[in-house]
Amino acid sequence: MRKIKQLLAVLLFFTSLAATAQRVKGKVYDALTGLPLIGASVSVEGKIIGDVSDRDGNYDFRLDAGSYRLKVSFLGYQTELIPFRMGVADYKLDIPLKEATDLLGEVAIVGSRAGTDRSDVERPIPVDVLSSKELQATGQVELAQQVQFVSPSFNSAKNAINGIANYADPASLKGLAPDQMLVLIEGKRYHQFSAIQGNVTVGKGTVVTDLNSVPSLALDKIEILRDGAAAQYGSDAIAGIVNLNLKKSVGTGAAQVQYGATSRGDGAGYTYGLNYGFKLTENGFLNLTGNYQTVDATDRSDPYNPQPITGGAYTGIYTNVKATDEAALRSRAYWGGGTYGSFHPTSYGTNSMKSGQLFYNAGYNLNKSWSLYSFGGYSNKYILASAFLRTANPAAATSNPDIHPDGFVPELPGQSIDYSSFVGIRKKSFTGWNIDFSTGYGKNELDQWANKTANASMGADSPKDFYVGRVIFGQSLTELNLTKSLFGFAGTKTLNLAFGSQYRSDNFQLIAGDEAASKVGPLAATRNKTPGSQGRVGIAKDDETNVSRSNVGVYADIESDITNSFMVTGAVRYENYSDFGKNISGKLASRLKITPIFSIRGSVNKGFRAPLLQQIANAATTSTVQAGVIRSTKQYPSSEPRLKQIGIEDPKPETSWNYNAGFTLKPGNNLLVTIDAYQIDIKDRIIITENLVVANILALRNLFPGIQELTFFTNQIN
Repeated sequence: MRKIKQLLAVLLFFTSLAATAQRVKGKVYDALTGLPLIGASVSVEGKIIGDVSDRDGNYDFRLDAGSYRLKVSFLGYQTELIPFRMGVADYKLDIPLKEATDLLGEVAIVGSRAGTDRSDVERPIPVDVLSSKELQATGQVELAQQVQFVSPSFNSAKNAINGIANYADPASLKGLAPDQMLVLIEGKRYHQFSAIQGNVTVGKGTVVTDLNSVPSLALDKIEILRDGAAAQYGSDAIAGIVNLNLKKSVGTGAAQVQYGATSRGDGAGYTYGLNYGFKLTENGFLNLTGNYQTVDATDRSDPYNPQPITGGAYTGIYTNVKATDEAALRSRAYWGGGTYGSFHPTSYGTNSMKSGQLFYNAGYNLNKSWSLYSFGGYSNKYILASAFLRTANPAAATSNPDIHPDGFVPELPGQSIDYSSFVGIRKKSFTGWNIDFSTGYGKNELDQWANKTANASMGADSPKDFYVGRVIFGQSLTELNLTKSLFGFAGTKTLNLAFGSQYRSDNFQLIAGDEAASKVGPLAATRNKTPGSQGRVGIAKDDETNVSRSNVGVYADIESDITNSFMVTGAVRYENYSDFGKNISGKLASRLKITPIFSIRGSVNKGFRAPLLQQIANAATTSTVQAGVIRSTKQYPSSEPRLKQIGIEDPKPETSWNYNAGFTLKPGNNLLVTIDAYQIDIKDRIIITENLVVANILALRNLFPGIQELTFFTNQIN
């Protein structure tokens, strides 16, 4: 009898459990159109319980009695948290969702084409999401420095007296080269800078993407994908991706007035910005941002401590100071061993800068499914850099006492202009294929000057101001992306398919500057004077170039939530370049939820970076005088036929294997912990060689007469 009672008690217990686990069901639909939303995530906050809405927008799952909050999310719509109490009967709730913004408020999470709005805990790869407010709260005035202050894997370096780095700050991810990071705007590839970094600085021989050409006030957020993604987005994404999301707000705006200076009182900077979103009838929007910045230079140089010099009419101690004209230099120069002050002839610090930017983001709904969109911007920056002191010692190869009897410090102004625009048409479908077709163009132009300087080899005939020349890089991009979501396919919760193709055309130009900026004057041979404008040698007529190339890429992408806890994603991409050939890259990533608050994730991908047109097509000629002999140093483009004769092949893509593993933990609404470890193996790194002395290499002597040193790009490092 006792055993029967125990058995009845157990049966009653399980019966009560079954009675409490009732169905939660309903429909998720668009609040404006009433159409069902297919693939919306409906889950119970804090539990691995929920469902994904089907073709009719319906969801259905079982839940024990108790008090809960229902979390409902869908790409492009506002996430809803709905408190409710589950009793012993079925609970029916139809849920309307509003779009994330008033018009065309599509949310894009970089690294996924599935259209799923995943939280940090649910992503299979690490992504930092930085809001516009976070960026502006850093107090920095330029975007690259703002990102550096809030993202631990991102670095942007300010440079002093360092060539092209004066005009575009090198920015990188994970300590890799600047051109191993891909920058997107609204998911579309943003054009790179026109000139290569030639000096010894971060990323020598590489090409940067100038983030400072975009005002942070125009941004809603920045997504930083800290994982390789060449299979999804193409070349350059070895270290990761920075995706800039522009504002889409309507009827609201923001004004910004900012001032800052260093603790030493220099480097004062002002920022004036204005953003506002306009409604275009009932179906469209236009969001505009205007921004103006001015930043003074800083100076961290040490006092100039001259040494006694002898030679010619000058004997004793010479110094000069930082001054604005020769008269001031002359009046403050001391000779003959007298007492002199703490002079700083050369400023060594950040450069002064003035910039203006105008960006826009627009969209228009043609009907419930089709919409037009466009975005782009214009940036004009003027940077004033300086070079090192050229002394007044007439025996120095760089001095020109006929023009600057007291020595001189060259000034190196540069003007960088960026403009870009994209236009596209998009179809959003709840049952069929989503379509995105777009085309766009972006361009950077860099003009350089060398002022208050001289061509030492020209003596008294030398100008003081020179136009160095112009470097141009332009990029056109046309792409088609198709996505479709399947539910319950082959036993999975969700299955998303994506296919696409891209056609890209690049153009690179070198335009010569003043003839005197690169001229070898008569004093080069007779008095060992260095040719070319001091501080920045001009682009020579012989080095002018105008070259183009194109490439076609196609990709396939699949992402699946196999269960509520386990998801996997993979991608493969094929690209064919007109100049060097083909490449295939791939990626596989996964995430496993161990508990509702703890997940593990990992990825492996094969990436690549194509040799940039700015690298393989660049040419430069500089000259020095050593022991009475003019030594010509020449950087050759990869098309130089004599390089093939000594066994130097055209640079090929550098390839990488990128491994990432980590976990995420979210114990509460106010705390998120992510830890990710990575290893990146890169083969055939594209580098610029050191200056190779022709006389020291037998194979070069007969092929390059008159050239003392040469350099070129090649694959020589793993």
